[in-house]
Amino acid sequence: MLIGLNHSLLAAELFDPALQPIASIGSLAISYSDLQSNQSTVYPFTFDQTKWSGDMSAKAINDLAQVQATGPWGLSTVASRLNLLNYDTGRKIVTRNGSHSIPFRWTELSANQQASLGDEISGPKRVDYIRGDRSAEGYAPEAYRVRASVLGDIIHTNITYWQQDKAHPYLYVGANDGLLHVFNALTAEEIYAYIPSMLIANLKRLANKPYVHSYFVDGNMSIANVSYQNSDKSILVGGLGAGGKGFYSLDVTNANAEDEYSATQYIKWEITPDTIGFADLGYTYGRPKIGRLNDGTAVVIAGNGYINSGSGHAILYVINLESGGLIKAIDTGSGNSQSPNGLSSPTLFDANGDGKVDYVYAGDLDGQVWKFNLSSLSSLDFSVGAYGSLFTTSPLQAITTAPVITAHPSGVGQLVVFATGRVLSEDDIDVSAVHYVYGVWDGAPAGSAALLEQSLVGSGSSTWRTVTAYQPQWDATGVQHRAWRLALPMGEQVIGDNPFKENGRFYFVSTLATFDAQGTSNFSHWFYELDINTGGSPDHPIFDSNGDGLLTDLDRFTSCTVTVTAPCIPVAKYLGAGFYSQPTYLQTTTLNSVLFSHLELQSGSQLIKIIEPTIPVGLSIKSVITTNFGHIKATTTTYSDLSIYVVNTITQDDGSITVQQVFRDGSEKVTELTTLPETVISPVTAPKQENVTDKMGRIAWREIFNQ
Repeated sequence: MLIGLNHSLLAAELFDPALQPIASIGSLAISYSDLQSNQSTVYPFTFDQTKWSGDMSAKAINDLAQVQATGPWGLSTVASRLNLLNYDTGRKIVTRNGSHSIPFRWTELSANQQASLGDEISGPKRVDYIRGDRSAEGYAPEAYRVRASVLGDIIHTNITYWQQDKAHPYLYVGANDGLLHVFNALTAEEIYAYIPSMLIANLKRLANKPYVHSYFVDGNMSIANVSYQNSDKSILVGGLGAGGKGFYSLDVTNANAEDEYSATQYIKWEITPDTIGFADLGYTYGRPKIGRLNDGTAVVIAGNGYINSGSGHAILYVINLESGGLIKAIDTGSGNSQSPNGLSSPTLFDANGDGKVDYVYAGDLDGQVWKFNLSSLSSLDFSVGAYGSLFTTSPLQAITTAPVITAHPSGVGQLVVFATGRVLSEDDIDVSAVHYVYGVWDGAPAGSAALLEQSLVGSGSSTWRTVTAYQPQWDATGVQHRAWRLALPMGEQVIGDNPFKENGRFYFVSTLATFDAQGTSNFSHWFYELDINTGGSPDHPIFDSNGDGLLTDLDRFTSCTVTVTAPCIPVAKYLGAGFYSQPTYLQTTTLNSVLFSHLELQSGSQLIKIIEPTIPVGLSIKSVITTNFGHIKATTTTYSDLSIYVVNTITQDDGSITVQQVFRDGSEKVTELTTLPETVISPVTAPKQENVTDKMGRIAWREIFNQ
């Protein structure tokens, strides 16, 4: 532990959340991560940076991690289904107007909420626009922004699949249209949607022209089954990310509300900096976690987020899950109001296996890892380390992901594994900075301070990396190590949500920013699996690098010399450019694999050239989702055409193709084709599709529509 640390020397750089670059994306949802049943579905999502719309599809995935052409929704997507709903009678949208849960209707809003949306004429129009009314959209000065679809862009939120019972699986999707959407996972139908009321003051921006992108429901969420007085409930808690300073909670036990007023009962509570005890709440980037204290109380445990307007300290909140009331704010004392620190996603640790939270670990923007003691039956005794943080990075670098906790190999204490990185502003994109991955011994004997350095080893490959295999000295027979550390290549850092441990390895994705000649940023990514106990190489191959479907010594690199400390085993693989999420682990009937969200850049990308004619072109790009073995290929399409609601292309049994176009005025055009067209299907040109093979051997697709 560090004694006598001067917290005034630690200064997190200020940033504007509204200007946060997109460097990573949220993880996609999957119904079952164990694919051996052959009954799993993945839900890939996409967003269009030209119109800031979003979409999500459903694809079956088999036991070999191969994504099928269709899934339970057929050719439908959530955006196509949502666009067909009547904004007034077809949707159930709820929020709060202070202390009461209400339908999102003009007459239900408080006076202050109404004033934020407009006067008696413009206010109701904006409410209807946010609900999905397209009639006020247009290119005239007085018209509202033209949307490609009612569904807004989905970027950083973790899409969550939750199955209360076999007949009622749901998808919870935060979007930057101001809503948390609840979709039926079997049909793509929107069940209801919720607007966190602290966002209402900013909703009018959605209709502005020109539109400057804003974040709304862009944070992460957690869902858990909790018992209350012999009654089992499913509770969701979430944050807003760059969208705002707030937490919210929904009862998701039964989402089948008959009407809009009935749906208001699902809102449990909301928390803002104005809530008693939460003056130090910042932008809620981290994922709040649900657990149970040693006295049996069900709680939410969350970091206070970034850029708080109170003390500027990094703080852990322990919140009553049922009421939303504050049980304890545990203040680290680190940070100040001029340069506020903030606590990131926490990791809950049960030390004795009784299912209750004993300790919490979390990193902060100042590069410190904290250990909070919640083991007492009384919250009065909850505390943070008496001598400062558990560990401070050197150099000081922000920790924005949740640490991973595993039993220390010595049998004493825990190993706390994490990596550094933040991309919260353009200033964070430093291609010369060296970031690190750490494994820190919580429970090390006093005086143990040595740091074991692992190193990436040149492999002669542009797509694979190997690492040294030095062994930490955990006992006291020599120089006893306190931690291991691995330096990432210059410019790479670890951001996003949920690096994890599995099979004795630490899984994560690194992000490297690059710039083109015009100064536009792009991002490339590497996927790593490090031995979690050493930070170095495992003792046997873990990637099928030669593609023979086996893990043998043939998967070692032949271009390097195998030694005890350099076993030439690939531990990292190049994923590609664009946007990636952190990985999701999959169990298959052959080699286990991982799944990523992956979207190509839609501007500043060499793959797509966007032309701005007098009438904007329609643009579509299909996202690619893949395992690290290159087996998974899944696509979903977003349209940004001026007139089309939906385009469905169906191949008939005889090989002919039916193209169905449904327009905003309700009219429909069906065209029968014998081959995929290259000529005009009024009012748009049919797509030209190209296949592109990337460095991993995956197939990417692109389609461009011209007016």
